[in-house]
Amino acid sequence: MNDDPETIDPAIEARAREWLRRKQAGDIDMSQWHDWYRPTPESVRMSAELLGPLGEPIELKFVGSDTDARSATRYSFHVTFPAGRLFYGFGLWPDGKVNYVGLKPIPGETNPLAHLLPAVTET
Repeated sequence: MNDDPETIDPAIEARAREWLRRKQAGDIDMSQWHDWYRPTPESVRMSAELLGPLGEPIELKFVGSDTDARSATRYSFHVTFPAGRLFYGFGLWPDGKVNYVGLKPIPGETNPLAHLLPAVTET
């Protein structure tokens, strides 16, 4: 993993910001994905319903990147919303098509999505 936050290309960071906004709004431009690797309409809708209420991000901080065996690069960020921070991954194939846009809780931190998720009970 590239852990030097000074090395992200500003164009990649701008694209990651754009896709974070798109994911929150449910505004996914499928032309930027390969036909064989795209989010489903249902996943787009569910993501927008879950992430849209978080509001505008306060900060997007680059924390590293790595490239996998398929030469796809995933850029990692911490994104801060008024309710807290989430880990945000944004990935690109070598040809520039999007291969990943995902957010998840940061271990050890309060999950800003917790109040939006159904309660899980132990049985």
